[in-house]
Amino acid sequence: MSEPQDSEAIAPQRVLVIDDETVIGMSIKRCLGPAGHKVVCCEDPRLGLETATTGSFDVIFLDLMMPGLDGLEVLRRIKKEGILAEVVIITGHSTVESRRRSHAPRRGRLSGQALHPDELRMTLRKVAERSALIRENAALREELEVQRGFEGIIGESAAMQRVFSLVKRIAPTDGTV
Repeated sequence: MSEPQDSEAIAPQRVLVIDDETVIGMSIKRCLGPAGHKVVCCEDPRLGLETATTGSFDVIFLDLMMPGLDGLEVLRRIKKEGILAEVVIITGHSTVESRRRSHAPRRGRLSGQALHPDELRMTLRKVAERSALIRENAALREELEVQRGFEGIIGESAAMQRVFSLVKRIAPTDGTV
């Protein structure tokens, strides 16, 4: 099945797949790779966690049930490390308990492990769109903060930016400058 060539195409994403089943990682790679997405697969959850912390990924597909270190623990550590990648939980063990545990706040999404290529691309598209909106929102907030904090002061040189940065750090304190 070929990838849709429509206006819904997204920019290439950096994708990490952490799943102890080789076939799942390879399937995701075969589905997303031709569209220009860079897909890295890790079968060992500890190596996957290390790869997530040292690499720069947009999306992480994470198996829920793995030997040694389960997906929820990997997810907890990813969040603790402050990794900004969106996490999509995948599992072939669709029990009531796994569904309940994976829907905890800020725990990603749950999809069936036998992912259909169209479903996989749609999930990636949604996650990429959400991630882009979050980044854009953060950038706009930062820009607004700068505009509010230095209203009426003009200066875009590196020296003025250092002054603005210093003022922002000192302003909340009670010290005199």
